[in-house]
Amino acid sequence: MSSAALRAEIRDLVEAFTTDLEAIVRRAALETVAQALGGTTGSGAPTRAPRTSAAAQRSTKSSPALPRRGATPGAAKGASAGAGRIRRSAEQIEATADRIAAHVEKHPGARAEDIRAALDLPKNEWTLTVKRLTETNRLVTKGEKRATVYFTKAAPKLGVIRRPGRGAAASEPSTATTTPDVG
Repeated sequence: MSSAALRAEIRDLVEAFTTDLEAIVRRAALETVAQALGGTTGSGAPTRAPRTSAAAQRSTKSSPALPRRGATPGAAKGASAGAGRIRRSAEQIEATADRIAAHVEKHPGARAEDIRAALDLPKNEWTLTVKRLTETNRLVTKGEKRATVYFTKAAPKLGVIRRPGRGAAASEPSTATTTPDVG
């Protein structure tokens, strides 16, 4: 027998083995799912959940089942398999970015919660959109965390925001001059 014929025979045997193995694994998976759902096995016989002792039943009633490792939260709550996160298109994100930029241009120095409330934006839409706006320098931020205020790139950066009604000293610019130290 030549080596080419031997290789072909080995390849045929391996293919036959993998085909048989795939069929067995598929059948076992279907039976497992059918048993879990209380259906029938591949033989058509109805299946039942295995009986448990009274002590085991009491212990499962008092403690809820833990979700499998790597399981999605929706699956643990019985959500449908198609439920999940809805991804926004690039056009939707850009439209939201334009709305935010227009609002900030009309209301410079607004905080995130004020902008979100005015535009009725959920937090998940806000976070990604503002991140992209600041990365592309369409928005400029000042402050940290909840004290962050937003400005458009065209708006001047304000040093100290003066509030009206805080007295004459607050509305008048400082006339004090400083002289450099010579030393």
